[in-house]
Amino acid sequence: MKDTIQFILSKHDSAKSVRSNYEGTWQDISDYILPNRGNFNSRVADGDNTKRSKVFDTTGEQANNLLAASLFGGLTSPSSKWFSLRLKDIKGFEESELVERFMENAVDEMLDVFNSSNSGFTSQTHEYFLSLTSYGTSALYIEDIPGEDVKFCTVHLSEISILENKVGVPDTVFREFQMTVRQISQKWGVESLHPKLLKILDQDPERKIRILHCVLPAEDMKIPNKKFKFHSYFIDLEHTHILSEGGYYEQPYIIARFSKLAGEHYGRSPAWSCLPDVKMVNAMKETMIRSSQLNAAPPMLLADDGVMSPLKITPNGVIMGGISMDGMERVKPLMMGNNLAINDNMIQQVQKSIRDMFYIDAFIFRDQAMMTATEARLRQQEQLRLLAPHIGRIQSEFLFPLIEKVFNILLRRGILGTVPEELRGREWSVDYISPLALLQKSQDVQSIQNFLSMLLPLSQVNPDVLDSVDFDKAIKTMAEDSGVPLKVLRTNDEIAKLRQQKQQAQAQQMMLNQGQQAADIISKLPPQ
Repeated sequence: MKDTIQFILSKHDSAKSVRSNYEGTWQDISDYILPNRGNFNSRVADGDNTKRSKVFDTTGEQANNLLAASLFGGLTSPSSKWFSLRLKDIKGFEESELVERFMENAVDEMLDVFNSSNSGFTSQTHEYFLSLTSYGTSALYIEDIPGEDVKFCTVHLSEISILENKVGVPDTVFREFQMTVRQISQKWGVESLHPKLLKILDQDPERKIRILHCVLPAEDMKIPNKKFKFHSYFIDLEHTHILSEGGYYEQPYIIARFSKLAGEHYGRSPAWSCLPDVKMVNAMKETMIRSSQLNAAPPMLLADDGVMSPLKITPNGVIMGGISMDGMERVKPLMMGNNLAINDNMIQQVQKSIRDMFYIDAFIFRDQAMMTATEARLRQQEQLRLLAPHIGRIQSEFLFPLIEKVFNILLRRGILGTVPEELRGREWSVDYISPLALLQKSQDVQSIQNFLSMLLPLSQVNPDVLDSVDFDKAIKTMAEDSGVPLKVLRTNDEIAKLRQQKQQAQAQQMMLNQGQQAADIISKLPPQ
């Protein structure tokens, strides 16, 4: 047991040494962009509001909140269906009806979990995006307790340390946090406590103890657990004592990075890039505030004699001796000559730079110019192309692991029912149909529409040009990329059957027409 603890603590030290290079920047981001949302240098008492003392301009904070809220609403909106499932090697509309029903039921069950008030997914995901767009790295813990709802909890980055595997995916996660002795006994039972902790439980049950939760791949341990892919250890750091040992089928911590440099473990964000501007605009705003105060209440120039003190520079105040007997002023304000208009213009330029770094123009049109709906859509598509690599990383590092884990949890609980034979041993994939995903896919829809609009005039000259287009695939592609539910479209078999019925009806009508024509001809013949 001691060897296991030493092995885990050694890996934890390695993870913390990697993280230490980022903590200075994270602290600056926490001070200026996420005040009162955590501390990396020391612990802050609950309710402490002193960290906002550095903030004189909230542009960075507002821009970060807007980007996080836009990603949350655009990718995981609780008011709409934002993903679907299909087999990986065939299109969704080619799947059997049994597979389609199973997939649709699975999506509905997972959305019920995500939208449940008991799971906490909605509130925790917003916190997740706030951390992702500011610190550049975010962690979500998914707790699967038998007999209870699936729980989601965003863990502050100050508690998290990670190690990556050979392909750059975080597979080892350490979380260092505090719990009271009473909470520890409630969670793991009195029998799991160290003997010294038992005494503290009697004397000071609300004393906080540092806990380390380590989740690492089973193959990293000398005796891997064949049942689980990941080992789990909860360790009392003050007494180097294992409180609980177990395992997970999947990594319970979902770690995502907004963007990432090659060779680095943690991500970077717009806040990293615009941090100098954020610090600058706060310094400029502080200077401008002091300049405004000097203009509103400038220092006073006094003659060295003949003036009654103290000066009454309040409204309606009277300064005795402020004017000499010959009418000369003995008290004058010292005007500093500050041009507040120029300072305000410089501040606005820096504020715009910060908003641009957070891609605000992709979500809000700040100019008042009138534009058509098509122009607005094209402009938004152009802006979102800048976000495309980040959205792709969010989908691969956050959304897909999230959907996969919740799917497997519901499958193990038997909520999804029996898996169709067609699905056994086959991989499935996720189609993202959130507003942002559809907006990015809409380029394909626009391209098809433009192509058909160019093709139709040519078809009037030569109808054979339409033979090069598979209109069935074009329609289904446009439906998929527009978020139209595939269940409203007919399957290939249904289309073939419908067309066969039309052909038979046309053939019968043709035979009837031919019979009628023959009867008309015969009726017009002279009698024999």
